[in-house]
Amino acid sequence: MRIITRKGRGSAIAELGPAIFLIFVIVVFPLTTLGTLGLRYSFLIMTVRAAALDASRCKQFQEDVSPAQPSAVNTANKTANTFASKFSGISLNQVSTYISICNLPTKKITFSEAPLTAVDEVNNVYDIDVKITGEVMPLIQNSRGYWGNIPGLTAPFSVTATAAFAAENPSGLTM
Repeated sequence: MRIITRKGRGSAIAELGPAIFLIFVIVVFPLTTLGTLGLRYSFLIMTVRAAALDASRCKQFQEDVSPAQPSAVNTANKTANTFASKFSGISLNQVSTYISICNLPTKKITFSEAPLTAVDEVNNVYDIDVKITGEVMPLIQNSRGYWGNIPGLTAPFSVTATAAFAAENPSGLTM
């Protein structure tokens, strides 16, 4: 009678396929999805910063000086939409532009969405704030609903980002 013995080599190749599949499903796919969400959120942050920076350089807050010199409100909307269109996976729902006024003696901060009635550059510091509400899409959207709508995994999730820059022309905040 002859006894057949198995060799210790070659068994790893049989386990390689299931092991790679499990590593991919458990580690690689979730990390890729999470990294994509972080990257797209960073794009949204860059969008709001670009919109606030361009709006802070405008001559007037709400009224256009001319077609070549739009107001801060119109500039923020245009810059945000133009910048966001360059990236996939983000969509803008609302762009709000307002003035924040910091009173230096009292350290009190107030906000105004309308042009100011008067500007006091001695006692106040004026910023142009831009707030964007939008959606960040996941890497792969699952419309079949195996797990339902999970924001960030199978459905987009809503985010709000805000940026502020010092107004370069405070006297124009009255128009």
